Amino acid sequence: MLTPLGRGAIASIVVEGPGSIEVVEHFFRGQTRLPLDQAPCNRILFGRWQTAATSEELVICRSEVNRIEIHCHGGHAAPQSVLSSLQTRGCRVLPWRQFLGTSATIAAEAMAALTECETERTAAILLKQYGGVLVQELRRILQQLQSNEQNQGLARLHALIASWDFGQHLTRPWQIVVTGAPNVGKSSLVNALVGFRRSIVTDQAGTTRDLVAADTAIDGWPIRLVDTAGLRSTANVVEKQGISLARQQIRTADLVLEIHDLTVSSDPQPQDLVGHHETPRITVWNKIDLVDVDATAISGLLTSARTGWGIQNLIDHISQKLVGNPPALSAPVLFTSRQYQLVQEVIACLRDGRVPLALQNLTRLCC
Repeated sequence: MLTPLGRGAIASIVVEGPGSIEVVEHFFRGQTRLPLDQAPCNRILFGRWQTAATSEELVICRSEVNRIEIHCHGGHAAPQSVLSSLQTRGCRVLPWRQFLGTSATIAAEAMAALTECETERTAAILLKQYGGVLVQELRRILQQLQSNEQNQGLARLHALIASWDFGQHLTRPWQIVVTGAPNVGKSSLVNALVGFRRSIVTDQAGTTRDLVAADTAIDGWPIRLVDTAGLRSTANVVEKQGISLARQQIRTADLVLEIHDLTVSSDPQPQDLVGHHETPRITVWNKIDLVDVDATAISGLLTSARTGWGIQNLIDHISQKLVGNPPALSAPVLFTSRQYQLVQEVIACLRDGRVPLALQNLTRLCC
């Protein structure tokens, strides 16, 4: 099966090899009753997949002499029924990576990465890498190094290294941790940002004790929001564990949203909540709908999770903070740890004067 399991409308299955026509014909009842071995290649046929237990409407296409594509309803039940019935006739089900044949090349890595994309914007960038923009850049660098233009080549290698922080998120969402004291509106803000009720909201302090994650997209970038336990001193063992988890998440986050309550004068200041660390943060003052304040006197963003006031402004700031200057669509980007490590090795070899080894590693990456 070439399509992933999930909520897709269509699932695509490929049957390939000697005897594929006979196997498929055992189950397929075409509306035109045209035998598959007489059907021209690339002609689409509509019919039913008939087994003792089920009868499923689908379309098939003989794309090559011994290769047939089956397109049925998506989800789990329909494609698994087709695969199981094919197995009863001697077919061997292969994982898609094994079927297509993957290798340690940038094109193969891009194909695999595309299956993990969560947004159209990230997929478009990876399609460019699959099309060769990264390989072309590496070959230009290789030519410069071979022509003794080492400074120019190094500059371009460093630019690629700088792209890794962005490139790794093409298949892995940016993680945003939402933190603050209890009952400042963290869960309500998470719900407002994702557009549905993901976190439970009550007036009881310390309601959120475990981590609650919600996936969404902001400006086309995949985002994972993590709602955490309210930070405070407590004797409750379970709440202490939740607070410990929250602090762990803060240390590994790409961005921290520090939420404060405008209606509480004793709400801790930003630096008091999570301590000093290098993770980027945005300070948010929530519940603007309940108080009358001078916005110019507040250091941070003003929001109301209840009314939605200021949420779009917060979304804009999140996008700017995470991807302030996104690369051009056609820019080369490192998107796997293998690529990143190899480019680092090339730079290290050049600095140590091991130019032949640097050229060897770069040639290996270009393949």
